[in-house]
Amino acid sequence: MKTGEVKEKNATTNFSMEFSMINEKFIGLRNKFGYLQVVDLEASSISEGLAKYGGLAKLHFKKDEKLIKVNICSQRTLFAMEQPLLQNLKVYVVDVKNFATHPVATITLPSRVPYGFHGAFMPNDQAR
Repeated sequence: MKTGEVKEKNATTNFSMEFSMINEKFIGLRNKFGYLQVVDLEASSISEGLAKYGGLAKLHFKKDEKLIKVNICSQRTLFAMEQPLLQNLKVYVVDVKNFATHPVATITLPSRVPYGFHGAFMPNDQAR
């Protein structure tokens, strides 16, 4: 971090994954953990081009650990499509300091959330 050097490497080649958006004030800082969305390739292959959520992977940046091939958390912990027919779509807003609790809000959407849309970060006074 002191030199500003950036290194790039594959977290794994066994899974299709995508990093989520993070709060901009933490960009460039050393992190202990990282969370990635794992894409369910089998479900995605029959969904007319829509990528389907397959699980959440937690990476430990200070350890050289291998990813396991099981879902690590429930789909409802993040935001999720309620029905495969794209009806009654909902976004679940979670408190990132307490992932284990129920969502702090649920929002019904008029249409599907595009793949790659991950969230936004703002101070509490702007969110109300």
